[in-house]
Amino acid sequence: MISNVTLKPILETLFPNVTVVPKQGNWFNPQDRTNFGTWIAYIIRNQRPTATAFSQKGDSPVLGIGSEISTSYMIGDIELQIVGAKAEELAYAVAHWLNRSEIPQLFDTHYAQLCYQDLGRVVVSQFIQDGENSVLAYNVSFTLQWANMLNITYPKLDTAAPITGDLTIGV
Repeated sequence: MISNVTLKPILETLFPNVTVVPKQGNWFNPQDRTNFGTWIAYIIRNQRPTATAFSQKGDSPVLGIGSEISTSYMIGDIELQIVGAKAEELAYAVAHWLNRSEIPQLFDTHYAQLCYQDLGRVVVSQFIQDGENSVLAYNVSFTLQWANMLNITYPKLDTAAPITGDLTIGV
């Protein structure tokens, strides 16, 4: 499953020796920190199901063998804002991810796949935060599809306690 929590270590693996942070306005400005060099802010946008959720029996060690798993296939757009000395080089490298076998395998461990359309589309903009001098930001987007799974095994309700009391109609 892909979430902001699971995406961060994936991106840290894909971009070694680069600081990866969630994209949010109230976070400190990495330009202010010593030796941050190149850094990446990320966000998942437009998460949407591609079909109605369905149930399946699970054999995942995480969800439990024999558990009932509700599964919904999702698709979402991932935005990366890359700033720093190596930003341009890293941004244009995303377009080549499908030629690197370890990258699809890494996403596969989270039940996710890269989508080909617009993989590595780059939009260059100025990055200005907190009145600092502007630098170029390389904004890369790609689309992922993944299985969003939830263990829904609950104990079966076999009986109900008897209902007692008086019924009052109209007061």
